Amino acid sequence: IVALALGVLHLARRRPDRRWLVLLAWAAPVAAWALAVALYDQARFGSPFATGYGGEATRFTTPIGEGLAGLALSPGKGILWFSPVVLVSLLGFRSLAGRRPAFVAVALAMIGSLVALDAKYYQWWGGDCWGPRLLVPLLPLLVLPAGEVFARWRTLGRWRRAAVGLLVLASVFVAALPILVPFDAHAERLSADPARLHRTLWTVG
Repeated sequence: IVALALGVLHLARRRPDRRWLVLLAWAAPVAAWALAVALYDQARFGSPFATGYGGEATRFTTPIGEGLAGLALSPGKGILWFSPVVLVSLLGFRSLAGRRPAFVAVALAMIGSLVALDAKYYQWWGGDCWGPRLLVPLLPLLVLPAGEVFARWRTLGRWRRAAVGLLVLASVFVAALPILVPFDAHAERLSADPARLHRTLWTVG
């Protein structure tokens, strides 16, 4: 929210004639969302500041290097294994940054802050689910630069197009796996055996 607010302030500075309209357009829905969440938490947990996670909500005990490596590269939870299309974004990042530097700066701030928070969480892998659950809200921002690559698809070389196509197909295949093969039974076994769950984070198979 802070990163997005900074982006809105930057936009408001560029349009001083509509400054208050820009700020209101951002602040009104954010305030409505915060109020709705506070009312829900009050009704369900007895406090507008409770989340339902209890003490877990403050357990940021993982060494950040371990959490970052896990979120990116872990065979059991790494984003690059579960959404390979993110790699396509690396090809389009420079182009998007050149066209929309302010937008990219805000997006990077949002991505960096949430990734750092998730990496420090004691359960950075997000539990016995398929893939890095805690990074799901970031996927739209992570794959956005890939649009630059698809926009100039015809200008790409044959091998680059083949590589991009394979990454997209791999992402679709990995996303479809827990639907094609029931994942619930496997998740139940992992939930019943925490040691086995931890082993799956860094081993293949």
